[in-house]
Formats: sequence, C-alpha cells, structure tokens
Amino acid sequence: MRKLLVVLTFVLLAGCIQIWDEEKKNFEMFSDIPIPEESMMNKRKTAIIGDSENWWGVLEFSMSNTVPILFDYYSKEMKRFGWKELTFLKGESSNHSLVFSRKGRVAQINFDFHKIEGTLIKITMSPKTEK
Repeated sequence: MRKLLVVLTFVLLAGCIQIWDEEKKNFEMFSDIPIPEESMMNKRKTAIIGDSENWWGVLEFSMSNTVPILFDYYSKEMKRFGWKELTFLKGESSNHSLVFSRKGRVAQINFDFHKIEGTLIKITMSPKTEK
C-alpha cells in the first residue's frame, strides 16, 4: 500500500510539472510584454492572432498576487519593454487598468480580483489608429 501511495504521488507531481512546462511554453510567444513566472493562462478566454512582437487579441491569465502589486509591476515593467504609458485608472478596490502604446499598437491591461482565481489579468492588444 505504501509503495502504491509513493508511486501515485510521483505520477501526480510529474503531471503538475508537465502542466507548468506547458504554461511556460504558451507564454514564450509573448516576447514584447512582461509575464510573471507564476501566471496561469486562461486558454478559454485567450484569443491571439500573430506572435512574438506582432500579435493582437486578448491574453487572459491569473496570479495569486494582489491587484496593487501587479498594477505596480506592469506600470514599471511595460516601460522596460519599451511601452509608453498613455493613461491609467484605479477603481475603488480591485478594478484597475493601464493603457500603453508601442510600435503602432495599444495594450490595455485590466486587473480584477476574484476570491477563487486570485487576480485576473486581461491584456487586450490592438493596432493603434492614427487620426
């Protein structure tokens, strides 16, 4: 019985490692924005066209960090990736947004806290229109 328990534990841990590796691979395609290491992508709500530094669409993922910590992280790190901050909005408790532009694109980052999922981060990337 004890050997069976040990084997099952290793099988379960191996499955977790494989899932984590898949998550890391999925985020590797985004070379132009920061993605914290502990992020878990919501594949059902993510829709991307293109890759690397020329993608558009919606990227959604969750983290265990708080909204204020992630808001500050993205405010600083996006600038390190060459993005220019256009505006921001801080809601009452957890609804915060940042908007950046870079190389003909606009990125809107929304932060929302949920008790079960943690902080949800939604990055909407679109072409920048000139008027």
